[in-house]
Amino acid sequence: MSGWTIVASLPVILLGVAVWGFAAWLSWRHWKRRRFRLAIGFLEGLRIGIVTFLVLTLLKPERVRLVERTEKPAVVILHDASASMTTMDAVVSNRAVSRKSWVEDVLTNRFYAPLEAGARIDVHAFARPSIDGGLENVEEGRGMGNSDVSKDAAEGTDLSLALENVLRRFDDLKGVILLSDGDWNLGESPVGAAARYRDRKVPVFAVAVGREMPLPDIAIEDVDAPSYGLLGEQISLPVRLRNDFSREVS
Repeated sequence: MSGWTIVASLPVILLGVAVWGFAAWLSWRHWKRRRFRLAIGFLEGLRIGIVTFLVLTLLKPERVRLVERTEKPAVVILHDASASMTTMDAVVSNRAVSRKSWVEDVLTNRFYAPLEAGARIDVHAFARPSIDGGLENVEEGRGMGNSDVSKDAAEGTDLSLALENVLRRFDDLKGVILLSDGDWNLGESPVGAAARYRDRKVPVFAVAVGREMPLPDIAIEDVDAPSYGLLGEQISLPVRLRNDFSREVS
């Protein structure tokens, strides 16, 4: 179903009609004064055509086509499959489990079942960029499957690429539910992808998995070892540690 519509407001439409009517009246008077000569009529017709074109441009007509979709729009559920999701700081029935186990439980319980009445659900795992573009398919439509995230994909989290891939793959995207521990350590900042979602008016609902504060621990973040050494030579190894305890630790 398609048709033409005018974007201009009512005062602009009235002004355009008045201008066109006044120009037509002037052309008729001038042609009549010249005793309806053919050459004058041609010039006045050309003038009316130019005025009509200008008035139509002022009214901003648009051809609108109404497209009725026969399929339901897509709601994509993205869940993190990086190594950080193996941290055991999620709580289920007063029992500490890994973040990955918590996500698997909520997906198995089909928390998204109420959404299936108005949308088709696609579940995807993501981590670092992989051969197919960083998005591993876990579910097509409504049937649950098994995740096949490669070992290389568990080395980091690229939120930006995962969101961008969803935006490229789905033209009828209704929304995205993001299940992640919130850590992105690969790729670009997800702020740019979020801005593109806002431009397309597609909401992203982020669900944080795990504790808000890290578990009490001391972690080695970086070791700067030299590429070679001499026998008997004393070398130094700069090490950066992170203390997640609530107190200083020697």
